Order: sequence, then structure tokens, then C-alpha cells
Amino acid sequence: MAIIAWAKAKTGIPYSVGDILRMSHSVTGEYKRVEKITTAWKPPSEGFFKFNFDGCSFGNPGAGGISDVIRDGNGNTIMSFSGPAGLCDANEAEARPLLFGLRWFNLHKLGPLIVEGDSSNSIAWAASRCAGPWKLTNILDEIRDLMRSIHPQLVHMHRSMNSTADALAKDGARRAHMDAIVDESLIRDC
Repeated sequence: MAIIAWAKAKTGIPYSVGDILRMSHSVTGEYKRVEKITTAWKPPSEGFFKFNFDGCSFGNPGAGGISDVIRDGNGNTIMSFSGPAGLCDANEAEARPLLFGLRWFNLHKLGPLIVEGDSSNSIAWAASRCAGPWKLTNILDEIRDLMRSIHPQLVHMHRSMNSTADALAKDGARRAHMDAIVDESLIRDC
């Protein structure tokens, strides 16, 4: 430390001795190797369906977008939608597509369902009877009712595994209308 204090005094480095110690890897060239997490979406097991949802808010609150993608065990897209959510905060933008997708899935009764999203709040609130912001009470109550009817498996996932729903939600926030694609032939096959 005495050497660092001496170097600081001689060179006029604008950092404290503690900062210099914390940044010592810059001087010594010793860097810790950081492993990049590479993840990819995986289809569900045969006979199951996977529902990925996402929402976004450009501001908090700000212009929001929502999206859902439901796929079968072969990775075929059964249904996808994206569109604007209006002025909302991030929590509402994440809860609304979860509700929409569960409503759609409950209507079509396709089979066992895995629900994946990168919103830890929405996943936790859907699994709990008492949690969530008061302004989302009606949305969360309906989500929980649908959960009791459908009995899906809830999975919180890394954002990189939810890239399709993420891109659709961001695109939806920039549009004035909802876009939906449903493959009726795949629904009839289920």
C-alpha cells in the first residue's frame, strides 16, 4: 500500500488507494475470465405445449408492448400475437400478456402447458395468492383462476431464451394495432 500511496503522490492519480487496489487487474494484467451464458429456447416434450410471454414499457410508465408465442412439442408455432399495451409500467406490461395467453389456452384446451417468461415478478405473482401491486389485483386474480383451471408449469427463464417474445413485444409497442397469427391446422391436430 505504501508503494500505491507513493505512486499516487508522484503521479497525481485522481483515485484513492482503495480504488487503485480494486483496479489492480488493470495494472497487473490479471483479468478473470467471464463465461458468456449462451442459451437457446427449447421445445417442450412431445404432447406438451410451451407458452412464452413478454411485455415491455419504454418508460415507467411509458408506451408498452405485449406478446405471446405458443408452440407444440415439435417447436411449431400454434399462436403468436403482439401489439400495443398503451401507457403502462413494466409490471403491467409483463402481466397482461400472461393473462391473454392463459385465456387463449384455456379456450382451446390443447393439453399440458409450460409457461415461460423472463419476468420474475409475473411468475412469482401468478404462483402466489397474496402478492402483487394493488393496481394489478384484477389481472392477477384472473391469472390465478386460470392457473387453477389449466395447471401449467411456471418457469422463470433468462431473457436470452425468450428472444422471440421479447422482439414481438418491442415491435408491438411501436404499432397502433394488435397482430395475431393462429395456425388452425395445428390446433385441430391436438
